[in-house]
Amino acid sequence: MNPLLNYVIQVIIVSGLLYSYYHWVLRNKKFHHYNRYYLLGAALLSILIPLLNIPVYFTEEQTSSSFVYSTLTVFSGAGEEEGVTLYATIPEKANWFTWNHILPLIYLTVAAIVFLRIVFSLLKINRIIRRHTVEKIDRIRFLNTDEPGTPYSFFRWLFWNRKIELNSVKGEQIFRHELFHIEQKHSLDILFFELLTIAGWFNPFFHLMKRETRAIHEFLADQFAVTENNRWDYAELLLMQVLNTHQRLVHPFFHNQIKRRIAMIISPQKTSLQYLRKMMVLPVAALAVMLFAFSYKKSVTDPLPFQNNITRTERLSSQPVLDTTVKPETDKVYTKVEIEAAYPGGMDAWRKYLERNLNAEVPIFSKAPAGVYTVIIQFIVNLDGTVSDAKALTNHGYGMEAEAIRVIENGGKWLPAIQNGRQVVAYRKQPITFVVNNGPKKEGKVMQGKGKELNEVVVVGYSANTDPAFPGGDSAWKKYLAVNADVLVPVNNGVPEGIYKTRTRFIVHPDGTISDITALTHFGYGMEEEAIRLIKKGPRWIPATREGTKVSSYKEQTISFLITGEPDRPDYPPVIQDKQQSNILTVNELKKIDVFNLLQLPKGTEIISYLFSIDRDKELIQIPNRGSQINPQTQVQLNEATPGRLITIDLIVTRALDEQKNEYYIKKIPSRVWYVKD
Repeated sequence: MNPLLNYVIQVIIVSGLLYSYYHWVLRNKKFHHYNRYYLLGAALLSILIPLLNIPVYFTEEQTSSSFVYSTLTVFSGAGEEEGVTLYATIPEKANWFTWNHILPLIYLTVAAIVFLRIVFSLLKINRIIRRHTVEKIDRIRFLNTDEPGTPYSFFRWLFWNRKIELNSVKGEQIFRHELFHIEQKHSLDILFFELLTIAGWFNPFFHLMKRETRAIHEFLADQFAVTENNRWDYAELLLMQVLNTHQRLVHPFFHNQIKRRIAMIISPQKTSLQYLRKMMVLPVAALAVMLFAFSYKKSVTDPLPFQNNITRTERLSSQPVLDTTVKPETDKVYTKVEIEAAYPGGMDAWRKYLERNLNAEVPIFSKAPAGVYTVIIQFIVNLDGTVSDAKALTNHGYGMEAEAIRVIENGGKWLPAIQNGRQVVAYRKQPITFVVNNGPKKEGKVMQGKGKELNEVVVVGYSANTDPAFPGGDSAWKKYLAVNADVLVPVNNGVPEGIYKTRTRFIVHPDGTISDITALTHFGYGMEEEAIRLIKKGPRWIPATREGTKVSSYKEQTISFLITGEPDRPDYPPVIQDKQQSNILTVNELKKIDVFNLLQLPKGTEIISYLFSIDRDKELIQIPNRGSQINPQTQVQLNEATPGRLITIDLIVTRALDEQKNEYYIKKIPSRVWYVKD
């Protein structure tokens, strides 16, 4: 069952159990303070108890014949662990109108409506406050109004009806009533239940608890407002002046549960068996905890000569450390042991680790035919908990054995096996089934392993028609490369002329993060390292999805480097052989020249960098420039150049886009030489 749905059902059952006890045993009894805190506590316990997951283990003998175990696992939702299913990519098309989408939409819509009702009530209270003069009496903010439904209170605001004389007997009783609401902070209770019924609007018992809490507030305030001599007068006051209020968050004096309030005022004070009624809540709460706060599982208990009934479950701690009461044994590797090596946290933790890290698309990426492939990995758990000598006992190929070994080796430390009271080095086997499925997702329980081995884990991959995408698409990717790529890396490393198409593969996770970045080419000269840096530095990607669910998927990205000495320009005069031949500029022309004419490139060429050099009185001045512009230092040298000087432009690097292939190329342009004349 879906964990969230299972939690919701358990919340409803726990709240129903606790409210039923209140309804049949505590309701309309005169220990109102107790009932108030009981309802608040019952609401909190209804939320918290199903969140607990305290493991309780039964032996094989107990689980095989125990009716109690079978009953408890039905309520707690525990029992045999289910296999792990991972969906890697998206099928041809997914229908949005599924229960996975419709149910959350219905829930959010109703929750939003309930929330807006509360917001409107708060806005109405705020409008009343702004329209009236506020008088501060001690710590109370007093407003004298003509609003319907008054008097009522909200936190420390007391909204009075000016038609009621405050100094009269009736006015004093009503004032004491509302004062009690304020002093006892009853508005906090109401606000808590209003928020609770926003999130849990589907739970009828939350609404009943809210209604009863309001009634108990009135019982308490009435009890404070009346005395033994004026009980009948107070009851008559309630009966004769029943009014209504449309405010959901306030405490109106003339409340709609008049009949119950009058009954509480005039009924005898003593409640029969009140201590027993209060104390019997303990077994009810204990029953709720027993049914829903514990998870009931099987454990294997093996009697050892040096320890009394050491169980596998007693060794599942958060940190795998050596048990000082168990002596290690290091002279052999065991294939059979009394207590097998165990993963810290138990089977649940191991499955969660595998679910997060196994990549179901490995066989798909390697073009494995559709089918079911069970790989078995054998490995050794050493005395210090480390894993070694992991090897595959099957040979299906398509990268499946390698992926299983990778995940197992990176799983951290284990708890070593025990034989004859000693910790020993032992073998462990783990079956992992890859299901390569080219069709739609099939519902149903996945396969599980048998015996004492760790349960078999099944991962399901689906062939995909779409890939993870860079946010913003190809145009955004090209822009990202243009801004962030350091194209001088291969040039500075002396790369020969040529075209270098680097390929990099990585995994895009459901949250958009990436991992396992691997270069699939090996051209060198720093190109693969630069491609990996660009991918690692970039933003989160848009993950692949399947039936509306984000999944992990491989992505392969190409980044091309073109290093060429061929100038991307029309025929220009050849480079000068001496000072009297072509490529001549006058002093005045140098002062007005732009970067494209200086480098002899077409207008609009994307220039990455170039090195400007000029000879000055037996001294060579070199200035590096970046971008399609002449930097200020270079411009100063051009402005001050005198006849007879030689200007050389070296290491010219430009960037060009192949529109058909959607790839950027890096071009290294031959040097340019200019002779300056008068």
